[in-house]
Amino acid sequence: LMRISAQPGGQVRALELPRLGERVRAGQVVARLYSPEVRAAFEELLLARDLGEPWIDAARQRLRNGGVLDADIDGAIAGGKVPETYVVRAPASGVVTARPVAEGAWLSPGGVLAVLAQEGSVVIEVVTPADHPEIGTPIALSDPASTETWKGEVRAVLAAGDAAGHAVRVDVRGAPPRVGRPLVAEWETPAVSGVWVPRGAVIDTGERQAVFVAAAEGGYEPRNVKL
Repeated sequence: LMRISAQPGGQVRALELPRLGERVRAGQVVARLYSPEVRAAFEELLLARDLGEPWIDAARQRLRNGGVLDADIDGAIAGGKVPETYVVRAPASGVVTARPVAEGAWLSPGGVLAVLAQEGSVVIEVVTPADHPEIGTPIALSDPASTETWKGEVRAVLAAGDAAGHAVRVDVRGAPPRVGRPLVAEWETPAVSGVWVPRGAVIDTGERQAVFVAAAEGGYEPRNVKL
């Protein structure tokens, strides 16, 4: 996961993030903030523009230290105007997984504007009502609302399941699945010859394992089994 932060802080005048589960591309503007400190640094930049080197380099570096990109600094120099707000851009592409602030909010320096799931590998949790797949089992994920699919692999089996079933953690390769949508998980179980019974039907004394089966003449009788 990657956090998009506003290094100088300030008031969020415009939030241009897409909705949860939608993609952000590298360099895309995600917010416009007002900061008295950044505005003052831009004013110094325009004053230094008429003084030449090294004053303009020093003013440029102060803005860079505040997280302002060179393209925005060059735009202010070319236009000769102090911008009312400064922009925050996504440093890399990803899918929005969290939007912890709203327009009008004030952020402290380093405050988080958004959290992205980046391309490459993400971790999701799969819950199954059946026995969990083993570690290393390949899993295919699909979005019922589209034709998108992803490949993954079980990396960990979580603690004992609850009423919803057993849970496993899956590393997903490629583009991350959409956030906030139910996905379908499919995997193959190893072929086993024999009779399948519910786990709770097996009585294990430590010396033998048995199940009770219906007798022809009525009632039930124990049968030894080997799991």
